[in-house]
Amino acid sequence: MRSIPFADGSFEAVVNWFTSFGYFKDDADNDKALSEMSRVLVPGGKFLIDFLNAAHVKENLVPYSERLDGAAGLRISERRSIEGDFVVKRIEITPETGEPRRYEERVRLIGLERFRSMAKQTGLTIEAVRGGYEGESYDERKSARLIMTGRRAE
Repeated sequence: MRSIPFADGSFEAVVNWFTSFGYFKDDADNDKALSEMSRVLVPGGKFLIDFLNAAHVKENLVPYSERLDGAAGLRISERRSIEGDFVVKRIEITPETGEPRRYEERVRLIGLERFRSMAKQTGLTIEAVRGGYEGESYDERKSARLIMTGRRAE
């Protein structure tokens, strides 16, 4: 996503779903990803970014959860914490027999104002913000999602 293999202005729309952003340790890499989204859009092209709502995550973080996937024979546990500017999820998948597998996921907690700044620097304008998949109004404290739509400059 930092180097999209398409020519400038290849698309009339670009979408980034389900918090597929913010995984880079270096914030400049997040800037580059957004810059690439802008680059491949035609002038006036539309974009949608669906991201977690950082303020809501901080206030409502579930530190631990566990579930069983009986069909697959797996126990899946997740430990979550806020570490600096990241929400960190440590996942352990334990089969009925065998050794557990462990993974770590880190997502930078990026708020709306930072997104607005990043967008402006890359020639994008955020025109609308929604707080969920049903199109509900965005509330920084209550909305689970930060869904932004807009356009690339003409």
